Amino acid sequence: MTQQVSLSKYKQRSQPQSIYAAQIQEALLKIETVRQMTGFSEATIRRRVAAGDFPAPRKFGIRCTRWVAGEVREWLRKQAQ
Repeated sequence: MTQQVSLSKYKQRSQPQSIYAAQIQEALLKIETVRQMTGFSEATIRRRVAAGDFPAPRKFGIRCTRWVAGEVREWLRKQAQ
């Protein structure tokens, strides 16, 4: 008898982050939240970071990357000028 293993338990995603987290200066934002704030795709954000044209994220291990909300908001403010 073959036992089936659910892959969903191995690929659990964290809960979505509220866009309101971006209002907290020191909040650490997930890529999805940064995408909502900027309207950019993940690829565009990463290209701009590599080019030095967007705030660099903080790395907290291999699979945990976060942006500081205040830095992203300041970048957006400068773009609007």
